[in-house]
Amino acid sequence: MITIDSAYKSFNQNQLFENISLHISQPGFYVLWGESGCGKSTLLNIIAGFDQFDSGNIKINEKVMMVFQNYELIDELNVYDNIFLGRKITSKSQELCSKLKIDHLFKQFPNELSGGQKQRVGIARALISQPSIICCDEPTESLDVENKQIVLEILKEYSMHHIVLMATHQRNVIEDYADQVIEIKEKQLVCDKKYVSSDDFVFEDKIFYDKKEIKKIIEKIILKKNVLFTAVFAVLLTAAQVTALLKQQMFYIPDTHRVLNADMLYIETEDPEILDELGAEEAQKIVQFAQVYVDNVEYQMNIYPLPEHGIDFEIQGELPQGKSILINQNTCKVLFDDTWENRQLTLDIFVMPYLYDIEMNVSGVIYEEDTQSMNIYYDLDDLLSYMEEIRLPDGRRLVQYFEDNGSLYQSEVGYENMEKVFEEITSIRNIQIHNPLYEERISYKENARIYEYLFTAVSWIVILLLSIFVYAISSKETLYYQKSFAILISLKVETEFIKKQYIFKKMLPIAVFTLIDIFFLLIIQMNLNYLSVIHLILVAFAELMLYWLSLYLSLSKLKTNKIGEMMKAEN
Repeated sequence: MITIDSAYKSFNQNQLFENISLHISQPGFYVLWGESGCGKSTLLNIIAGFDQFDSGNIKINEKVMMVFQNYELIDELNVYDNIFLGRKITSKSQELCSKLKIDHLFKQFPNELSGGQKQRVGIARALISQPSIICCDEPTESLDVENKQIVLEILKEYSMHHIVLMATHQRNVIEDYADQVIEIKEKQLVCDKKYVSSDDFVFEDKIFYDKKEIKKIIEKIILKKNVLFTAVFAVLLTAAQVTALLKQQMFYIPDTHRVLNADMLYIETEDPEILDELGAEEAQKIVQFAQVYVDNVEYQMNIYPLPEHGIDFEIQGELPQGKSILINQNTCKVLFDDTWENRQLTLDIFVMPYLYDIEMNVSGVIYEEDTQSMNIYYDLDDLLSYMEEIRLPDGRRLVQYFEDNGSLYQSEVGYENMEKVFEEITSIRNIQIHNPLYEERISYKENARIYEYLFTAVSWIVILLLSIFVYAISSKETLYYQKSFAILISLKVETEFIKKQYIFKKMLPIAVFTLIDIFFLLIIQMNLNYLSVIHLILVAFAELMLYWLSLYLSLSKLKTNKIGEMMKAEN
């Protein structure tokens, strides 16, 4: 049943065993004896399959279970789940729990138990699986006299048809219960000649684990931390995406230019001959206005002639005629609180050095989509006719003075050419050019640049924090669960099954959230097609893959022959 041949083992560069051999083939109560630190626990871990010799051979033909010195219960499970791990309770296992006086503790959790109660739970967990070999590492260390005797009697009874290998330093165990003592002395195993039972092994029906139940157990173990991890992941990913979308939304400049005079270039110059040099010889002279004051408040207005090309904008009211003006929705909102009917506005015609005010009626509102500017449009011919009636102090008509001295012109060049025109003309002296929409957008870009950089930086910082969180916390959590999984492995649950279930159950909520997140991003894209979500979707997938990779790598140390080391790991 247990055969060790010519085996060596060292620990922390100290030799524990040198060329040891051991053969146990009969049921019995075997006591492993020796000084503290001589290697009793290490030898039990090797026999249980949780550690290995440096060299030599070991052969175990039957199932081995371990009763650990430090209880090794799973904190997230109650006593019942710690014992049965999803298996059904039987009359025999119920009787065992009653003998160990733990049947009334089934609903309690390990942190609610005393050391002795935890030890008895660990013993029950090992025995109900009916292993042919059971290794016990100081199983009565935390028990009082009464419970110590109960446990030893149970182990003794079990040893009648099974191998019970128990490490202890209590001499009364040797005297009253041991069938054979195996002493570790001077790095060797020394066996006494006490009588060992010749009874045959009894291979009882083993209690096997139901994989569906083990899945539920793993889910119970990771549930609380998984919920918290998913919540933090969701908050960080959402924060990064919202920041990126807000940046796009707040600093979005439309590709369209749905503004009535978007194609018009306004040129201010005292030298009309420059217009010919610019190729704007057909430029039309237009009236210039001073700034608008309403209730002693100055407003920055763009006041220009109504373009002659067709108008396909939404208009409430009528186009301007005579002494009337058409205002856009921004002007209407700011000056008249969206109520334009029967409203008037005083405008000041400015032809240096003369200034003449004119009362203009609001004929309607035009809705321009791509600007925040306050625009006012008038009929140039009608306004010039009105200026015919105004005479200067020297008797000349204002319109004649305007034609001789006006310095503002308009030329239709097309909005798509504005950038090129501005680059070419702004370097010419004695000339100024304007296009309200183009200048508005340039000003907006310059003013928003620092904030755009800030939003970009915040978004990438959050993404970086999310990546660090995903990798570091997933690794830390896996280390935290390492002990619980080691316990499951010690109870003969397949290591690969645990790994697959852990990754699946950890990935599932994150994957579901990521898919929902991507779904909403696509909805945003469809409704606000000027926003780009592709890079946000790629980030979400990248974080999901990083999470999978971190889980996979962090599970690499979860091996059956490393359980001894994992049990010693700090949570």
